Amino acid sequence: MNYGYVYENEKLTLFFHGAKEGKKIGILNNKKIIDVILSSVEVGYRKPNINGYIILSKKLEVQTNEMIYIGNEEKDIIGANKAGIISILINRKDEEINYGEKYQFKNLLDMWHFIKNL
Repeated sequence: MNYGYVYENEKLTLFFHGAKEGKKIGILNNKKIIDVILSSVEVGYRKPNINGYIILSKKLEVQTNEMIYIGNEEKDIIGANKAGIISILINRKDEEINYGEKYQFKNLLDMWHFIKNL
């Protein structure tokens, strides 16, 4: 499914744990839609350390408060919040979870519909 860009000047990035993980999800070569691909191995910091998120913002040439970070784990949300990034949790579990995220959705499609209306 192709969601396309939400806004004309938006940038899309992928920040993941390591090279093996990126290859596993088969997205490293899809730079047509992803502006920056960054691994924790490359930046030298694992989530939730805020330095990785700050490096990501510099590569995107935006301030952290201009970013939205989408994650599915507690460490994703903690790191984004500490860096001053708007955090979104994708909670696919049938249980209530709250890691301090700004927004929570059950799937990516619901999240995209919400972001388009911001």
